Amino acid sequence: MQEAGTTVEAAKNEKIETTENKIEDKFMAVWGTKYETAHQGRHTFALTPDIKMRKKLNLEINCYTTQALTGHSVSKSSVLLRRNL
Repeated sequence: MQEAGTTVEAAKNEKIETTENKIEDKFMAVWGTKYETAHQGRHTFALTPDIKMRKKLNLEINCYTTQALTGHSVSKSSVLLRRNL
C-alpha cells in the first residue's frame, strides 16, 4: 500500500514541478521582452543580452558585480557625501 502512496506523491511532485517550470518560462518571456525593449539598462544589456544566458553564468551578486553590470561605481566623493548626510 505504501508503494501506491509513493506513486501518488511522485505524481503530485511532478505536476508541481511542471507548473513551476511553466510559470518560470512565462515569467522569463515577459522579463526578456521588457529587458530587450527598455531604454534603461543598456550597459547591462550590452554585457548580457540574453536573460537565459545570464542565468547560466552563475555570477555571485555583490556590490562589485552589481557595479560592473550596471555601469555604476562607488566613487570616493559619493562615499564622503553619504557619510556627511
